[in-house]
Amino acid sequence: MAALLYSDGRIGIASGVLRAAADILIGVASELVITDADKAADLSGNLFAAQAQAVAISTIDGIAAQTAGIVTFVRDLGRASQDADVAAGVWRSATLACAALQANSASLVVARAEALGNAVAGLIEAACLGEYAVALSQGSFVDRQSALAAKKALAADSEATLERIAAVCGEEVWSVAAQATAYAADYLASRALDLRPIILVNAVVSLPATVAAWALYGDASRAGEIVARNRVGTPALMPLSFEALAP
Repeated sequence: MAALLYSDGRIGIASGVLRAAADILIGVASELVITDADKAADLSGNLFAAQAQAVAISTIDGIAAQTAGIVTFVRDLGRASQDADVAAGVWRSATLACAALQANSASLVVARAEALGNAVAGLIEAACLGEYAVALSQGSFVDRQSALAAKKALAADSEATLERIAAVCGEEVWSVAAQATAYAADYLASRALDLRPIILVNAVVSLPATVAAWALYGDASRAGEIVARNRVGTPALMPLSFEALAP
């Protein structure tokens, strides 16, 4: 009976998606900043094991259990990482990589066989999107514009992802993923209000960065901040127009 039930290849396709997803997360683990070496080794070891175990799955229950395990690894990787700025980029790439695991066959028969694998890919993509949203909202923003730019980027990145999740996983999973991105967007907007905006400074003559910093902030030690923001090669001769944080 089981052989007849799964003769359409659904289990094999979904198993392949799980193996590929584990490979993506192994890459994620290698790129995240995880200062606890033992934790990093455990997570990587578990992911390699999950990748190997996916080959032997032969039932829907096995696919469901392994998918839940992969989603848990996503959460564990997110909680173990230290640098939110690095993590945001890593999770964004992982989300896009998971999207590529979804198949879209023109054949109705093949598409039915692919539906389970697409649902698995969508669930893992949703988990990666959630970690991307969390990491992005926790980034080290120094000005209002950068926080608002991150909010805009999250909206752009999540739009297509949420559409795919809705199509292959249904409304319940879509709702959870959409709420995660909405909370992150609201938090970024709130953070932006607490940050100073960038202003354009126009000088009559070229000033040394230290003089500009003293004039703006009464603190010459902030010259390096102005130089870095404007990528100035000669701090002794600032351009007539340059950007700076508002005093």
